[in-house]
Amino acid sequence: MAAAGAQVEAFRNALRGAGQALREDAWQRLVDALEDDFNTAAALSVLHEWRASGQVSLLRRGLEVFGLGSLAESETAPAAVRALAERRLEARSTREFEAADRLRAEIEAAGWEVRDVEAGFELVPRR
Repeated sequence: MAAAGAQVEAFRNALRGAGQALREDAWQRLVDALEDDFNTAAALSVLHEWRASGQVSLLRRGLEVFGLGSLAESETAPAAVRALAERRLEARSTREFEAADRLRAEIEAAGWEVRDVEAGFELVPRR
């Protein structure tokens, strides 16, 4: 079950990204796998390839086929958690790392994970 949970989280992480341009023949690969006696293993392999290569729009569409479209839904952090993350970002920028660590712990206690990204931070629900 832990491995399955890790795969689900990998899909969620991929869906948070911007994605790449759509390849014309890519969708047909999923269709071909499913038309081959509903070859689920091959179809899931295609989904994993799309995840790894950043084909977000295809991944969303493919997950819908399997009834897993909810993986693409993202939650918005409460304002209080966003405020903690903003304060943490400020603490990091002024090299107040103890304060930043304390704020990270508060964010995690509220059920969220803060990830440092180029644009600042990203808040992800802890599962």
